[in-house]
Amino acid sequence: MPDFQAVHAELAAREIICDTRPDAGIRFGPHFFTTDDELRFAVDQVSEILASGAHRARAGATAGY
Repeated sequence: MPDFQAVHAELAAREIICDTRPDAGIRFGPHFFTTDDELRFAVDQVSEILASGAHRARAGATAGY
């Protein structure tokens, strides 16, 4: 995805924990206790962040956790 580091920082601000990989982008690592609703919420947040451009304010930022 474009600007994955800025998207990652915005997800962190929304208290959604994920990781990044230089050649892959955003990485979610769900566990057995992660619900389907939580996964849908995280993916929906990525869509909303990209659609609204909320990530642009975090260009050059790191997640901070």
